[in-house]
Amino acid sequence: MSIYLWGLIGLEAFCLLWILLNSTFIKPLANPSRDASYPSVSLLIPMRNEERNIQELVQSLQSLTYPSFECILLDDQSTDETKKLTNEAIIDDKRFTLITGQSLPKGWNGKVHACHQLSQQAQGDLLLFIDADVRLAPDTIERTVATFDKEQAGMISGFPHYADRSHLSQFLVTLQHFVVYAHLPISIANTTNHPSFTAACGGFIGFTRKAYDAIGGHEAVSSSLLEDVHLARETKKNGHTMKLMNISSSVSCYMYESLKEAIEGFTKNIFIGINKSIGLALLLITWYILLYMVPVALFIFSIMSGQILYSVPLILSMLQKGFVDYKNKTSLVYSLFMPFSALLFVFVLTRSMYTSIKGKAYTWKGRSYS
Repeated sequence: MSIYLWGLIGLEAFCLLWILLNSTFIKPLANPSRDASYPSVSLLIPMRNEERNIQELVQSLQSLTYPSFECILLDDQSTDETKKLTNEAIIDDKRFTLITGQSLPKGWNGKVHACHQLSQQAQGDLLLFIDADVRLAPDTIERTVATFDKEQAGMISGFPHYADRSHLSQFLVTLQHFVVYAHLPISIANTTNHPSFTAACGGFIGFTRKAYDAIGGHEAVSSSLLEDVHLARETKKNGHTMKLMNISSSVSCYMYESLKEAIEGFTKNIFIGINKSIGLALLLITWYILLYMVPVALFIFSIMSGQILYSVPLILSMLQKGFVDYKNKTSLVYSLFMPFSALLFVFVLTRSMYTSIKGKAYTWKGRSYS
């Protein structure tokens, strides 16, 4: 057997062990205690062309059992039926308010500006920003409040369970969990205020009002296309605790309806997410090709030659993805297609890097960003 094969098996096994150990440092949202307090909570939702999500979103929010929350939704210059459908869905429910977003100022990212406007209207002691494609379990706010208390956190975020809306997009979308478990030292991210070690998901971000105001809110990251991570870094820089949680039991997300939409969505932020580092991008591309795509060729060779050991790298790579999927309530079927997910990852990262190097604009929901 070649040195390369044994080296690859060893590396795959090490990655699997790393993911298993790393996962122990990301906890689920806490269970509320019997004597839990109920601070006021502002649930804040930016919406731009979200007509497909409105009905299910509002139904989810109206099922929340928390006794003291307000929900403010912002229509961010939508060109579809978002505003009309939202008004129809929230009618007569005094907990809900719909506001109309202002025109986008120069230098601001659209979603960041929408969240900034929402924060100016919010009255809660805790601010919880979610996306319109997110659905919450009835006790999500109680568990989030309990987590703030238990962890003494200023900011909480997490990656939701990604529910099926398009099978093809899931091959890319569910890789978000894997990237966190495989590449982020969660022990450092969740126990230190080092800003370089952090991750966050814009679909679910909670702040105490004190921490949010201390960092300057969304205005501090006004031009960012990766505002979730940049908000987390600002939180840590200002001395507040930021915790990344496993929220998959409480929060679901219907992120994209097609693979094309998923590719466009990730293209705008994946290269920015690694600080536009060409060296790191090339390292990741090489890593995913060698560890998660080459094993397919070795597996085919194992079948043709009868040498079973050549199939081990592929099995180990699938086990890595399978464990992450299990922890985040994702169908294990997707772990069987880890090589295809890796191929999509390489394609999107290459596309994102190329777009940036050429000075082209990223496009999302009818807006262009450089």
